[in-house]
Amino acid sequence: MPDEDSVLKIVCPSCGQKLDVTRLEPFTKLDCPACAGEVIVPRPFGDLLLEEPIGSGGTASVYRALDLTLDREVAVKMLDEQIASRPGRVKMFLKEARSAASVNHPNVVPIYSCGEAEGRPYLVMQYMAGLSLDRTLQSAPRGLELGEAIRVAGETARGLEAAHRHGIIHHDVKPGNILVDADSNVRIGDFGLAEALRGDTVAADDAEAPWITPYYVSCERVLTGKEDYRGDIYSLGATVYHLLTGRPPFEGNGSGEIAWARTKGVLPAAPSEVRPEIPGALSDYVLRLLAPNPAERPQAYAEIVSALETFQKALKQQVALRNRLSAAPRAAGPRDVRTLRPGPRSYFWLNVGILTSLLVVLLLVPSILRRNPSWRRTVGRIPVVSKLVGVAGTVAQGESRRGAQGADGRAQPVAHLSAGTGEAKGSARGSYVPLGDSMRRVRPKPANLDFSLATAAVKSYLNDLPTEVRTSEAARIELVGSCKEYLQELMKRFTYEDEAGAGIRMRDGSVLRGSVAYCTEAFFGIRLPDVGLKKVEWSDIALEQYVAFLDYYMRMRLERGAQMHVGKSASSYRREAGDDCVRLAALCDWYEMPAKARHYEDLARTYGSAAGLRRLARP
Repeated sequence: MPDEDSVLKIVCPSCGQKLDVTRLEPFTKLDCPACAGEVIVPRPFGDLLLEEPIGSGGTASVYRALDLTLDREVAVKMLDEQIASRPGRVKMFLKEARSAASVNHPNVVPIYSCGEAEGRPYLVMQYMAGLSLDRTLQSAPRGLELGEAIRVAGETARGLEAAHRHGIIHHDVKPGNILVDADSNVRIGDFGLAEALRGDTVAADDAEAPWITPYYVSCERVLTGKEDYRGDIYSLGATVYHLLTGRPPFEGNGSGEIAWARTKGVLPAAPSEVRPEIPGALSDYVLRLLAPNPAERPQAYAEIVSALETFQKALKQQVALRNRLSAAPRAAGPRDVRTLRPGPRSYFWLNVGILTSLLVVLLLVPSILRRNPSWRRTVGRIPVVSKLVGVAGTVAQGESRRGAQGADGRAQPVAHLSAGTGEAKGSARGSYVPLGDSMRRVRPKPANLDFSLATAAVKSYLNDLPTEVRTSEAARIELVGSCKEYLQELMKRFTYEDEAGAGIRMRDGSVLRGSVAYCTEAFFGIRLPDVGLKKVEWSDIALEQYVAFLDYYMRMRLERGAQMHVGKSASSYRREAGDDCVRLAALCDWYEMPAKARHYEDLARTYGSAAGLRRLARP
């Protein structure tokens, strides 16, 4: 209750009537005497006004609050009095809160501040207007919709990956710590706080300790009280299991029995057995996340994110196919669909006809190729038609069959990728037929690589080109136009660090020196020393910075490939780096950076991507 001398007045949110609630207990609900609207009595707490309790656990309580200094809605987590009475726990709690505040990522709940007031340690974080997943699961006894469950799991894994890059382990991954806001954005919070709240007198491996969540805790944490980041991977797997099936992987009569059940070396029932519509491959992967031996689990979050994205795409394809099949009978009219299907005998003769046709083709093609060698020279030379920029593909498609031959019908040699002055190149690279300087100067060059905003210019440019180069230019537009989207996907997964200290160059000539903390399709955040985060729109960065970003990730793939993808050989990383160099060479060539284009072209050949260069070569 407030002190005798204090006065607490609030305003009814419905009608604006001022109310004196000095004598009322915090969080008391009453009806406004003016409009009968519901009013909740807040509790002053330092520079905060606690407006409503929204959650509580064994060690802390969470409140929706108003930050009086910044006038914004926040969430406040406050330690319970029993924990707050132990100075060592308070110090660890605040230390972990400050450490977690260094993580800036779209899938991590931001921490704004922390401290002590009225003898109670607390932290202030973003208020998520949605619900935590544990509440969502209460109304979903069979689990979430499969696509939504996979999406939530993937975004949670990205948040854990971002924290892991900062050396932070969560130690309490569970649905209650995964929040979904009003716009369905997924964020995970409470990093390291479970570790900070360990008791001083209770054994670390006590399965009934309040900081252990028995449904999701890892095997090694139960046995030894210790775990590394792979313990978080186990808890993520247990959470995904619950999202998919509507129930946790292990159940029992008490928290100790539930926690110890996973230490017996027996996996839970496969998710596909609990819910038959779950694909078998996804079910097996979840069980792999739950492997009792940490060495048998996936060893990198990047692998988990990639696997979940693959499952998501496969699921979307299945849904689309199912929708097409279910629509087919309706399109057939009122007749029974069975009358539209050929019988077994019809299928037999249809298969015989197909096999016979294939056999005839296989017998005739070798003979035709021997008699007409020019066909062999044409095989594989049909250029790529743009998918990204539809207008480029439309203009170029009519020339695709002629693009591999000259006007006299003879096959042309492979051209050098980058534009230059026109002097002859070495025989190892083929004859060089340059694109005229005047045509290179009129290439559409959108400042932010967004060719979808320059469709009219692209169409006009391609129509004015000589027939023999039109298709290759359309392919280049596709590749260059995909650079920004490709870069954004890399940035969302792997932090960009300014290793050389060159800074991030802007279109206005300024330089920002810092690392990229997060990335979206519209902008990214740069963490500046002594300043904090600065939001930068993609359209504001210099063209050379796109090249610098892509070059960084190309080198990262070579130097730290094992951290980006698990289970690939060194030669795979080199080939992928070579493909990145092809992309860089095309980008530099298009935006008139010939020296850099030749540099990346040479690297592409060194890393085994000459085939990628040939696909872009001019006839």
